[in-house]
Amino acid sequence: MTNVAKMTDETQRVSTVPGAKILSAIASAMGQVQKVAKGDRNKHDGYNFASIDDFLALVNPICAENGLVVHMQEAEREDFTRKGKFGDNAWMRQSFDITLMHTSGESLPPVTRTVEVLRNGAQAYGSAQSYALKQFWRCILLIPTGDKDDADHAPTDAGTVHRDAPRVQPTAPPVEAIETAKDSLSNADSLDQLRAIWSDLPKPVQAVADVIKAKDDRKAALEKPAHPDNSDLADEIPY
Repeated sequence: MTNVAKMTDETQRVSTVPGAKILSAIASAMGQVQKVAKGDRNKHDGYNFASIDDFLALVNPICAENGLVVHMQEAEREDFTRKGKFGDNAWMRQSFDITLMHTSGESLPPVTRTVEVLRNGAQAYGSAQSYALKQFWRCILLIPTGDKDDADHAPTDAGTVHRDAPRVQPTAPPVEAIETAKDSLSNADSLDQLRAIWSDLPKPVQAVADVIKAKDDRKAALEKPAHPDNSDLADEIPY
């Protein structure tokens, strides 16, 4: 079999593959694309970008030459709020179903693109549609834009890893130490003597002793009469 015959058989075999015509058209279109210049600037956030008009100016003639047609329609939409600098802002999450078709009647399975934008009027829908369409063409034809949204542009530092310190189970103070702390409350003659006794006890026991002492002091204060004897009252009663 000659080379011409082999090429003819290969061409016939490819032409019988479902979707061969649209895939061939896409492949041809990919070879015609050029880098899209970022001719517009976002003055608010301070960065340059390629507008939808730049994309369409590049893509439309290529699609027309290769018989490619895109069909785009709105799908699901969700309204939500998001915290902003001056309070809650109204946002919407808009999805679009996009189908790429060929003049032969073949088409690719529809894909869905979802965009979140500020819900600031009718232009919000246009903004979402433009961005979804731009990203669709960028994906289908692999159009270079020079945008630094590649993962390789992201910093590789994973940041500081914080690990929780291991929990130390508290140990119960020995019974003898607790009894010593209790006895010191009734036998000690002064606060200094109490501190001297408690300094030799484990820290958990010191805490227990502090609580016991505070309760005893409160109880003694409540039981102590305001005037121990009537002599103090004699000078306070006017005659």
